[in-house]
Formats: sequence, C-alpha cells, structure tokens
Amino acid sequence: SSDYGEANYEHDYTKYMIFCMISETALELLKVNPISKVRIYWSKGYEDYDCDNPNLFISQLKCL
Repeated sequence: SSDYGEANYEHDYTKYMIFCMISETALELLKVNPISKVRIYWSKGYEDYDCDNPNLFISQLKCL
C-alpha cells in the first residue's frame, strides 16, 4: 500500500508509515552486523541514507 506521509511543517519533517518483510537469514545477520546505510524505495526509484545508529538492529531487534 502507499503512504502519502504526514507533514509536520512546524518542525520541518514528514513521517511515513512503513512495513518490511525480513527473512530469517537477514534477521540473523542483523543481530550481529552493524549497518551503514538504509535503502528506501520510492515510487520513482530509491535513495540510500546514512545510518545514524549502525548498531540499532543489534541492540533493538528483540523489541521489534
């Protein structure tokens, strides 16, 4: 499904709802490997974003 985003002009950001499916193999890799970039696919292509917290999945995966 598509999400047009929820714009917050006062604080200059737009929030999008996302869903992702992660295979068991990918889960195992995320548990022990820091990430440096996140790729987000948009309707007209994709963009790569630097990850501010490379250990996010290592420390938070159990909570997701």
